[in-house]
Amino acid sequence: HRLGIISIPVDDSSKDRDRGSDNRPIEPVPMSGLALRRSFSTRLSVTLILASSSAIRKAMLQSAGVEFEAISADLDEDAVKARFNSGTEIAGQLASAKALAVSEARQEDWVIGSDSVASVAGRTFDKPRNRDEAVEHLRLFSGKELVLTSAVALARGGATDWRHVESATLRV
Repeated sequence: HRLGIISIPVDDSSKDRDRGSDNRPIEPVPMSGLALRRSFSTRLSVTLILASSSAIRKAMLQSAGVEFEAISADLDEDAVKARFNSGTEIAGQLASAKALAVSEARQEDWVIGSDSVASVAGRTFDKPRNRDEAVEHLRLFSGKELVLTSAVALARGGATDWRHVESATLRV
Protein backbone atom coordinates (compact mmCIF):
# COMPACT_ATOMS: atom_id res chain seq x y z
CA HIS A 1 0.00 0.00 0.00
CA ARG A 2 0.98 3.64 -0.32
CA LEU A 3 1.40 4.34 3.40
CA GLY A 4 5.05 3.32 3.16
CA ILE A 5 5.02 1.40 6.44
CA ILE A 6 7.09 -1.77 6.34
CA SER A 7 6.37 -2.89 9.89
CA ILE A 8 4.29 -1.51 12.69
CA PRO A 9 5.83 -1.62 16.18
CA VAL A 10 3.87 -3.42 18.83
CA ASP A 11 2.83 -1.75 22.08
CA ASP A 12 4.44 -1.97 25.53
CA SER A 13 2.13 -4.77 26.65
CA SER A 14 3.64 -7.16 24.13
CA LYS A 15 6.17 -9.79 25.15
CA ASP A 16 8.19 -9.12 21.97
CA ARG A 17 8.71 -5.37 22.14
CA ASP A 18 11.73 -5.63 19.87
CA ARG A 19 9.75 -7.18 17.00
CA GLY A 20 7.14 -5.71 14.67
CA SER A 21 3.85 -7.32 13.70
CA ASP A 22 5.64 -9.06 10.81
CA ASN A 23 8.26 -10.42 13.27
CA ARG A 24 11.02 -8.18 11.86
CA PRO A 25 13.31 -6.54 14.43
CA ILE A 26 12.46 -2.97 15.38
CA GLU A 27 15.50 -0.78 15.62
CA PRO A 28 15.47 1.56 18.61
CA VAL A 29 15.95 5.27 18.01
CA PRO A 30 19.57 6.12 18.77
CA MET A 31 20.02 8.45 21.71
CA SER A 32 21.88 10.91 19.47
CA GLY A 33 18.75 11.11 17.32
CA LEU A 34 16.62 12.02 20.33
CA ALA A 35 18.79 15.06 20.94
CA LEU A 36 17.78 16.34 17.49
CA ARG A 37 14.04 16.09 18.10
CA ARG A 38 13.60 19.86 18.27
CA SER A 39 15.36 20.29 14.90
CA PHE A 40 12.62 18.65 12.90
CA SER A 41 8.85 18.43 13.02
CA THR A 42 7.00 15.19 13.65
CA ARG A 43 3.72 16.76 12.52
CA LEU A 44 2.12 15.58 9.31
CA SER A 45 2.43 17.95 6.39
CA VAL A 46 -1.02 16.88 5.21
CA THR A 47 -4.36 17.30 6.88
CA LEU A 48 -6.35 14.35 8.18
CA ILE A 49 -10.00 14.70 7.20
CA LEU A 50 -12.96 12.85 8.67
CA ALA A 51 -15.54 12.40 5.90
CA SER A 52 -18.46 12.63 8.30
CA SER A 53 -20.70 14.97 10.22
CA SER A 54 -21.22 12.36 12.96
CA ALA A 55 -20.79 13.85 16.43
CA ILE A 56 -19.82 10.42 17.79
CA ARG A 57 -17.06 9.87 15.21
CA LYS A 58 -15.74 13.39 15.82
CA ALA A 59 -15.71 12.77 19.58
CA MET A 60 -13.80 9.50 19.14
CA LEU A 61 -11.00 11.19 17.22
CA GLN A 62 -10.93 14.18 19.58
CA SER A 63 -10.71 11.95 22.65
CA ALA A 64 -7.80 10.10 21.02
CA GLY A 65 -6.01 13.43 20.60
CA VAL A 66 -6.11 13.30 16.81
CA GLU A 67 -6.09 16.61 14.94
CA PHE A 68 -8.50 16.52 12.02
CA GLU A 69 -10.92 18.48 9.91
CA ALA A 70 -14.49 17.21 9.37
CA ILE A 71 -16.12 17.46 5.95
CA SER A 72 -19.38 15.70 5.13
CA ALA A 73 -19.28 13.56 2.01
CA ASP A 74 -21.72 14.59 -0.71
CA LEU A 75 -22.98 11.11 -1.43
CA ASP A 76 -26.25 9.38 -2.25
CA GLU A 77 -26.03 6.62 0.35
CA ASP A 78 -29.29 5.01 -0.79
CA ALA A 79 -27.84 4.50 -4.28
CA VAL A 80 -24.80 2.75 -2.79
CA LYS A 81 -26.97 0.61 -0.49
CA ALA A 82 -29.18 -0.45 -3.41
CA ARG A 83 -26.23 -2.08 -5.19
CA PHE A 84 -25.30 -4.45 -2.34
CA ASN A 85 -27.07 -7.09 -0.26
CA SER A 86 -25.05 -7.78 2.87
CA GLY A 87 -24.19 -5.52 5.78
CA THR A 88 -20.51 -6.25 5.18
CA GLU A 89 -20.68 -5.09 1.55
CA ILE A 90 -22.78 -2.04 2.37
CA ALA A 91 -20.62 -0.83 5.27
CA GLY A 92 -17.38 -1.38 3.34
CA GLN A 93 -18.59 0.29 0.17
CA LEU A 94 -20.08 3.26 2.03
CA ALA A 95 -16.88 3.79 4.04
CA SER A 96 -14.84 3.80 0.81
CA ALA A 97 -17.35 5.96 -1.07
CA LYS A 98 -17.37 8.59 1.69
CA ALA A 99 -13.58 8.73 1.84
CA LEU A 100 -13.31 8.91 -1.95
CA ALA A 101 -15.96 11.62 -2.30
CA VAL A 102 -14.00 13.96 -0.03
CA SER A 103 -10.60 12.80 -1.32
CA GLU A 104 -11.50 13.87 -4.87
CA ALA A 105 -11.67 17.48 -3.68
CA ARG A 106 -8.75 17.25 -1.25
CA GLN A 107 -6.19 15.27 -3.25
CA GLU A 108 -3.19 15.89 -0.96
CA ASP A 109 -4.91 15.04 2.32
CA TRP A 110 -5.66 11.71 3.99
CA VAL A 111 -9.42 11.13 4.31
CA ILE A 112 -11.12 8.71 6.70
CA GLY A 113 -14.54 7.37 5.73
CA SER A 114 -16.57 5.06 7.93
CA ASP A 115 -19.97 3.45 8.20
CA SER A 116 -21.87 0.98 10.34
CA VAL A 117 -24.75 -1.27 9.42
CA ALA A 118 -27.08 -3.18 11.74
CA SER A 119 -28.76 -6.30 10.44
CA VAL A 120 -31.08 -8.93 11.86
CA ALA A 121 -31.81 -12.19 10.02
CA GLY A 122 -30.26 -10.77 6.84
CA ARG A 123 -32.36 -7.58 6.88
CA THR A 124 -30.37 -4.36 7.16
CA PHE A 125 -31.62 -1.39 9.15
CA ASP A 126 -30.87 2.28 8.66
CA LYS A 127 -30.31 4.59 11.62
CA PRO A 128 -33.64 5.41 13.17
CA ARG A 129 -34.86 8.85 12.06
CA ASN A 130 -36.70 9.55 15.29
CA ARG A 131 -37.56 8.18 18.71
CA ASP A 132 -40.59 6.18 17.52
CA GLU A 133 -38.53 4.45 14.84
CA ALA A 134 -35.82 3.67 17.42
CA VAL A 135 -38.44 2.04 19.66
CA GLU A 136 -39.72 0.01 16.71
CA HIS A 137 -36.19 -1.15 15.88
CA LEU A 138 -35.62 -2.27 19.46
CA ARG A 139 -38.89 -4.26 19.37
CA LEU A 140 -37.82 -5.95 16.13
CA PHE A 141 -34.34 -6.71 17.54
CA SER A 142 -35.57 -8.04 20.89
CA GLY A 143 -34.64 -11.66 21.49
CA LYS A 144 -32.70 -11.89 18.24
CA GLU A 145 -29.09 -11.81 17.13
CA LEU A 146 -28.11 -8.45 15.72
CA VAL A 147 -25.02 -8.21 13.54
CA LEU A 148 -23.30 -4.84 13.77
CA THR A 149 -20.86 -4.33 10.91
CA SER A 150 -18.48 -1.38 10.95
CA ALA A 151 -16.04 -0.32 8.26
CA VAL A 152 -13.34 2.29 7.91
CA ALA A 153 -11.48 3.38 4.78
CA LEU A 154 -8.50 5.64 4.21
CA ALA A 155 -8.18 7.49 0.89
CA ARG A 156 -5.76 9.95 -0.65
CA GLY A 157 -5.53 11.40 -4.11
CA GLY A 158 -8.90 9.99 -5.15
CA ALA A 159 -7.95 6.37 -4.40
CA THR A 160 -8.79 4.11 -1.46
CA ASP A 161 -5.52 3.02 0.09
CA TRP A 162 -6.80 0.89 2.97
CA ARG A 163 -10.11 -0.51 4.17
CA HIS A 164 -11.14 -2.70 7.07
CA VAL A 165 -14.55 -4.26 7.78
CA GLU A 166 -15.42 -6.05 11.03
CA SER A 167 -18.65 -7.52 12.41
CA ALA A 168 -19.85 -8.24 15.92
CA THR A 169 -22.85 -10.39 16.78
CA LEU A 170 -24.96 -9.20 19.70
CA ARG A 171 -27.89 -10.86 21.44
CA VAL A 172 -30.57 -8.21 22.01
